[in-house]
Amino acid sequence: MSCVRNIFFIFLFTISCLSAQESVDVLKEHVFSLMQDGTTSKNKKKARQFFRILGSDNFSSELSFQAKLVLLNFQERNLGFHNHYLNFFDLVIECKNRQKEKLLLNSVLGFLITHSSSLSDV
Repeated sequence: MSCVRNIFFIFLFTISCLSAQESVDVLKEHVFSLMQDGTTSKNKKKARQFFRILGSDNFSSELSFQAKLVLLNFQERNLGFHNHYLNFFDLVIECKNRQKEKLLLNSVLGFLITHSSSLSDV
């Protein structure tokens, strides 16, 4: 019985890893499609750096998950790349190294997720 349970957990873990990678790929595709018109190479570099940070080992899976939720919310609300995404990328990039900054980022992401319906698009 425990063997079946272990196989089940391994199966769920594998599926969740695959779907997490697919969600990153879909988000990346969406962001890069927004950058097609009038985006500088500096902004493209910033977006690539952001996605590298999301996939890095020193960035927790919880922070990565929360950042993806915020991006999905941006996508649902059709927010502009230059007005919203770039500022969000800057925030994550600035908070990637130190533990105190990661705790602050965790709080900011939590706020953005829980209050997404009451935030304006401006």
